[in-house]
Amino acid sequence: MMTPLNTMKSKLSVMKKHNYAPRANHKQQQIAQRLTGLWLITAIVLSLVGSKNQNDIVTAGFSNGQLFLSIIAVLLFLQLCFDGIVFSHHLNILKKWGTADAEEYIKNGPAKQFWNKFMGLVPLNREKELLIEGHEIDGIEELDNTMPPWLFWLFNGTIICAVIYILYYIILGVGQDQIQEYEKEMAQAKLKKEERLKSQANQIDENTVVLLSSASELNEGKQIFADNCVTCHGPQAGGSVGPNLTDGYWIHGGGIKNVFSTIKYGVVEKGMIAWKEKLSPYQIQEVASFILSLQGSNPEGGLAPAGEKWVE
Repeated sequence: MMTPLNTMKSKLSVMKKHNYAPRANHKQQQIAQRLTGLWLITAIVLSLVGSKNQNDIVTAGFSNGQLFLSIIAVLLFLQLCFDGIVFSHHLNILKKWGTADAEEYIKNGPAKQFWNKFMGLVPLNREKELLIEGHEIDGIEELDNTMPPWLFWLFNGTIICAVIYILYYIILGVGQDQIQEYEKEMAQAKLKKEERLKSQANQIDENTVVLLSSASELNEGKQIFADNCVTCHGPQAGGSVGPNLTDGYWIHGGGIKNVFSTIKYGVVEKGMIAWKEKLSPYQIQEVASFILSLQGSNPEGGLAPAGEKWVE
């Protein structure tokens, strides 16, 4: 009965008959393997980073550079773990079999066989099968080598990716093309800009406030006026309990700064509350700008002018 050790030794005796094509020594082959591994890691990282736009990559406080280095570190760690497992396996073989058999196993064992298949290497004793007849110049003969498997599958992988790309983006129309992505990002940027401007506007006061004129902002001011001001000033700002706001006459001063200040601090002695407790500075700016846009409208049934004519 053959023991596992004898079985492996018999396999090693068969392996000795196959000296594979590369002329490099074992150390050079190890270096080539490491370089190939690093190349594959780099390709994976570049594909991961290249497939994401900036908004997708900058997440959880990581910049592009930090994320790139993090991916590199993780992949290198995984490679070190793999190298550690291989080294441990080789060390166990060395302890069980002795130096000579262990070295032979490492050089021609399953890992080496896999590498030879992966690289498409052919044993030297089969070179005659690959000779191309009639292709001999000055004693140099040409071999009909096939494409290495790694390059073959890489090439076919690009074809598969192209087919998926065409189906996903062109035929099915599921994915967004560059123009659609651009428009989407511009819309998102516009929303962020508006939010940023509003947050900045909430820092304004009666000294820095300016008159707003855009339709969207005046419509917001109109809604605020309808929700909070019509009880005292009427639905068209012609006055009721409070004064007429459309005739150009102002009791506490006209212009955007004075109107903003009056709304913000109120006129307690006349029953007008300080709206700074209920409205943000930006909302006060909007409703003040809407009120000033009504100057000269003179709605029917409006109250008589009160205060002094305001001239900018």
